[in-house]
Formats: sequence, structure tokens, C-alpha cells
Amino acid sequence: DEGAHIDVINNSTQASESDGKCDVCGLENYTLSFDMNGYGTAPETQTVYKGGKAVKPATDPVDDTAEYIFDGWCTDVECEIPFDFDNTEITADTVIYAKWVEDTRPSVTFDMGGHGTAIAKIRVEVGGKITKPEDPEDSNAHWIFEGWFVDEGCETEFDFENTGIVTDTVIYAKWSYDRRVYVTFNTMGYGTAPEMQKVEYGMCATEPEAPAVNGLNFAGWYLEPSFNE
Repeated sequence: DEGAHIDVINNSTQASESDGKCDVCGLENYTLSFDMNGYGTAPETQTVYKGGKAVKPATDPVDDTAEYIFDGWCTDVECEIPFDFDNTEITADTVIYAKWVEDTRPSVTFDMGGHGTAIAKIRVEVGGKITKPEDPEDSNAHWIFEGWFVDEGCETEFDFENTGIVTDTVIYAKWSYDRRVYVTFNTMGYGTAPEMQKVEYGMCATEPEAPAVNGLNFAGWYLEPSFNE
């Protein structure tokens, strides 16, 4: 039982420093690490006492590039021999290698059209459908997202509910220039300024609540700091 072992002192000197041996039974402990072969995130390194067994990670790693599928843990870097977690006793420092195979399922790539935050490429089974992602936002607030389209010219909208993916697919984000204008409120150092408004070109702003300041009466909003208009 790996949980019954502890290594916090030096067995020879009783000093407060680990020495790679169990303080109770004297068994040596070894490091078991995971080599990801270039993809995914490695599970935490394990400490296993002599003759003990490694614990298989609870979840399989995932390739963030969506190019490969995890295909098991192996004893060799060439990934020809599977590692047997149930029956392999650890008797030395050990490295276990992640095996990957090419993901040949159709891919879906989102072309952001130069705005918003990139959405990671995904893979689906042949004929499978994808979930519509949340609408992206332009970080500069100059463009408005108008939907996802099947063509680069953004003329035909992509139908998420009814389109099965059968080959590598690119979906394009459509944007239109935001012609709305900003209206900000300067309280001249008194009270709390109302929130900025974005108003359609040629339309009127909404009058906000008057700021409250003790001992002063609010006299209205003006376009000029001289309060002439």
C-alpha cells in the first residue's frame, strides 16, 4: 500500500531530510514520470516504493492542436510495448511514454476574419454536428459580429443544427463596422459619472439619472464645459 509509506527523515542519521527510503520499512522509493512525446500535458510525477505499482492517470491527455489522439501509455519511447499498470512492479526510476496516433476525423476550423479571440480547432466523427460557439467580440469594440458563414465572402450562413461534418471544414466569422458613436458623461469632479452609452449614428442618447451631490443642485447636461449649450 503506497499510502502506508513515508519518507521524511534520513534512515541512517535520523536527520530531517528524505533519503529515498521508507522511514517505517526501509524500502527504497522511485520516481515514476510521464513523457508526453511532444503533445498534451503530463500527469503529476509519482513516487512509488520498491515493488509497488504505478497508478494509471484518471484521465487521458488531450492534444491541444487536435492533430493526434492519445493511444495509451507505453514502456518504450517508440511506443511499441504497452505499460501494464496492474501487474508491473516498480524497481527503479521509471519513465512511461504517451503514444499518439494521427487524428483522421474531419476537422472544423474557425476563421475569425481578423477580429475577436481565436477558437481552437475541433474534431468530430464523420457526419457529426458541432455546437455553435459563443459569439466572439472585437477587442477594439470597432466591429460587430454578425454570424458564422460557410464561405469566405460571408454570404451563406452556416447551419449548426442541420449540417453534418464529413470533411475538413472552415467556418467564417462575419463582421460589420460599428458605426455607433460613444457618449460619455463628465460630472466635472462631482458625484458618480453615468455609464458610457453607444448610440446609433443620428439617434439620441438616453438621459441618465442626475448625479447626486450633497449641498449642490444638478443643473443639467451640456455639450461644452462653458455650459452655454
